[in-house]
Amino acid sequence: MSEHVSDFALDQELTHSNSGATAGHVRTCPVCAARLEALRIHRAQLVESNALAPTRRDVMKRAEGQGDNRRRWRWLSLLPLAAAVGFAVWAIAPIRSRPPSERVKGKPFLELLDVDGHSAHDLRQADRVWISLTSAGHPYALLAQVDEHGAVAQVWPPSSAKSGEVSAAGPSRLQPGFEVTRGSFVLFAFLSDKPLRADEVLGALRLSAGSGWCIPPHSSCNLDQLPEPPELPEESARVTTLVRVSDPKDR
Repeated sequence: MSEHVSDFALDQELTHSNSGATAGHVRTCPVCAARLEALRIHRAQLVESNALAPTRRDVMKRAEGQGDNRRRWRWLSLLPLAAAVGFAVWAIAPIRSRPPSERVKGKPFLELLDVDGHSAHDLRQADRVWISLTSAGHPYALLAQVDEHGAVAQVWPPSSAKSGEVSAAGPSRLQPGFEVTRGSFVLFAFLSDKPLRADEVLGALRLSAGSGWCIPPHSSCNLDQLPEPPELPEESARVTTLVRVSDPKDR
């Protein structure tokens, strides 16, 4: 053999000591002899290393001198590492969270739907409607209203002390629906990544409605000029819509 032997041939020589043409070449080639010795030392260090699992050390020792099983040894020696990698992936995957940059694209959107699921524009007293909300990636929402007399009321979730969960991926049709009464109101949807307290939301709206905007004895206030409520601690976004409801006899 006039050329140096391959790494694979030297690897084979470790388990087929003094056999074949490789052994003859190593005896006459100082370069390959040095490579083989370095490989033998490195392998011995791996076998005796405390960093290796006992099972892997045993497999490597049993493989010594078993040339017919050399290929099997090479695969078995990788099993502890493969198992460790597999466990690491399983352990990390469940706790990964989506960063803000990966939120659902688009803006929050709020509208009322009629019984047929169409956008409700021309509302009359006693019409039944449902709220459709697109949260743009925010998982919690709390809806409240301010009517033309400055009264504040929670709309959704009804009778809850905090925000309700909504779909972060697309429009949510909030249940239950409700029957509208004559008059006008501004509907607010407060969106967040953590639940908001209902008393804080309603308090912010009352503060806004009572800040000189609607003062008794006025019986009606201009909802187009309703001051914007102060920002809430956990609030991420908000969307509003003005709803006007006429009398049924106006149909």
